[in-house]
Amino acid sequence: ACSRQGDVPAAEAILARLSRAVEAVGEPLAVGSFNAVVRTCAVAGDVGAASRWLAEMGRMKVVPNHMTYRHVLEACAQAGATSQAEAGLFGMVREGQEPSSEEFRSVLRACASRGDGPRTEAWLSRMEAVGEAPNVLCHNAALAAHARARDAGAALAKLRALEAAAPCAQPDAASYASAATACAAAMRLPEAEAL
Repeated sequence: ACSRQGDVPAAEAILARLSRAVEAVGEPLAVGSFNAVVRTCAVAGDVGAASRWLAEMGRMKVVPNHMTYRHVLEACAQAGATSQAEAGLFGMVREGQEPSSEEFRSVLRACASRGDGPRTEAWLSRMEAVGEAPNVLCHNAALAAHARARDAGAALAKLRALEAAAPCAQPDAASYASAATACAAAMRLPEAEAL
């Protein structure tokens, strides 16, 4: 329950009690126990706590898994912490974990929340360069970045590229809504209405 509500102090208290219990029988905490706390940090958008728990896992010799990194990156996305999201993805790769479109999408969402279209597009290119095909949700992050930046030209170009690439990444309602938002914000109302 505390995880769904993003109640980091409650999740940390539960982990502390669990830690004492398993230490009493000479067992280490499982990675899943840490993941539950890091997931709570993600729901709360608490990048500092998520990073602190990732470091604590290292200190306790508990190897983070794919889900650990996914939750840390999601915390970064929730908080719009672009630099931390990028560092988290690079850290994941350094530790031998291969990021999927979900992890890349967290970085893209962090960029989008800042309205950083060029940075978002650069991450889409990085995804493709490592053989990870961006899905429509990833492309929608770029569209959202262009909308936040009020860059109608970039949003329309991205939408047209998606339409041309279909069915690989078929634009959806969110794609068109972001492009329309960018057009409306840039006072290109006829184009917004046409979408």
